[in-house]
Amino acid sequence: MTAILSVQNLTKRFGGLTAVDNISVDFPQGILNAVIGPNGAGKTTLFNLITGMTPATSGRVLFDGDDIVGKPTHEIVSRGLSRTLQIKSVFGGMSVMDNIRIAVFAHQGISNPLRSSQRYPSVTQRVQEILEDTGLHRLAHANAGALSYGDVALLEIALALANKPRLLLLDEPICGMSPSETERTVEHIVRLAKTTNIILIEHDMEVVFAISGLITVMAQGQLLMQGAPDDVSKDGRVQEVYLGVPEDAE
Repeated sequence: MTAILSVQNLTKRFGGLTAVDNISVDFPQGILNAVIGPNGAGKTTLFNLITGMTPATSGRVLFDGDDIVGKPTHEIVSRGLSRTLQIKSVFGGMSVMDNIRIAVFAHQGISNPLRSSQRYPSVTQRVQEILEDTGLHRLAHANAGALSYGDVALLEIALALANKPRLLLLDEPICGMSPSETERTVEHIVRLAKTTNIILIEHDMEVVFAISGLITVMAQGQLLMQGAPDDVSKDGRVQEVYLGVPEDAE
């Protein structure tokens, strides 16, 4: 399978701490990729390196064949790579639709996002597409500050879709959600994965193994393994460092 993203010998050091240690891994397109590992494994740092939020110490990140290490985040986004963050951040005093509209305006290079979108039919069309894709059409006119935690997470995904990304990175998209919110959000992620390449970091193993086509496992800043869900669940190294070894295991 062709890789949408190729990480090559990527390293990040913070003083004497190596957060990401010489990782090389490919993420194929057309499949929902997951990255798992215990706290402190380096997963979010890996995302930060990929998106230019943190400068790499060494190594390369190839997105659609082009090395994006050292590129500013806004340029990486303009190339078609978007992400969500663990910490949710939306304009709480504005409607869901206006939040998305501002994001679309920004990605289309329109300098005054307060102008009426009726003057920009392409913006209106894209906003409606995103509302439908994320299931937020039912809340289009709701105040973003009054949304449930699960709907805020969907709005974060909606904002990341503003530039029609070819690759979307989701950092713990269902963390802290109720079971019903988790189910609804996962349904939309699976639907999005049919048209958008997705790599997600997630701690909910039931969700990861249910929806992922390929799982990358990290531990202590290093790549432990990459494989299909069945292979990962049976791997003794994964059971030891992340999933837990049965008490009667030798």
